Amino acid sequence: MKPHQVNAAVILAAGEGKRMRPATTHTPKPMMDLNGKPLLGHMIDALPPQIERVILVTGHLEDVIKYHFDDRYKDREIVYVHQPEPLGTADALRRCAGVLPKYADMLPEWFIFAFADDLQDYRAIDELCQQQTAAMLAHATNNPTAFGILETDSEDFLLRMYEKPEAALIPAIGNKASTGVHLLPKDILQYQPSVVGAKWELHHSGLLEAYVQDGGRVKVVMAKEWLTITDLHDLAQAKVVEPHFPKRSA
Repeated sequence: MKPHQVNAAVILAAGEGKRMRPATTHTPKPMMDLNGKPLLGHMIDALPPQIERVILVTGHLEDVIKYHFDDRYKDREIVYVHQPEPLGTADALRRCAGVLPKYADMLPEWFIFAFADDLQDYRAIDELCQQQTAAMLAHATNNPTAFGILETDSEDFLLRMYEKPEAALIPAIGNKASTGVHLLPKDILQYQPSVVGAKWELHHSGLLEAYVQDGGRVKVVMAKEWLTITDLHDLAQAKVVEPHFPKRSA
């Protein structure tokens, strides 16, 4: 088998950034500045050169994002999909794939799916795109109860996902935290994730679990570096770390 042809990425940039308020009252979290570049810009720059189209799912203060990136960013086509309410990551993907009414199908057969607001290791994303199956990035964490943890088999294929598991489970399931970057097939959207919370949110983790239960294989690729940015304290730390973080040459 050969690696899949991957030339498009979906990046979620619709969040409200509640844990960064009041800084995100007038600036969406993906546009928070990190050493002269918005967080979203760092994510796009970490994508492999073959990514020609970036689909941004926007919502909260989306005009700020559109004004900055317009329809082209560093020779990449930028297109926008509007998510009017924060109804989950699977809901966002379905809009990109035209599953929901009034939305055109923008997804190729295989694509990268990521979040807008962490620093990601571009080398791991390159390795992700070389996989022959669906795949996702993980990073070994010293604080597994704070993240989504991926339980894998002996060949590093996904068995199950745990959202902020209890400490008692960690010896059995390990400490591989999802970094939020995935290589996904379009047909994963045929699965119906379970509804989460009072707002009837649909999350991509449910898609992945249904895919695995149906025999799909998801390779877990380990990233050497990852910096999650959830609040203003994390952002301040990122400003110190970013100059030394692995990045593509200009």
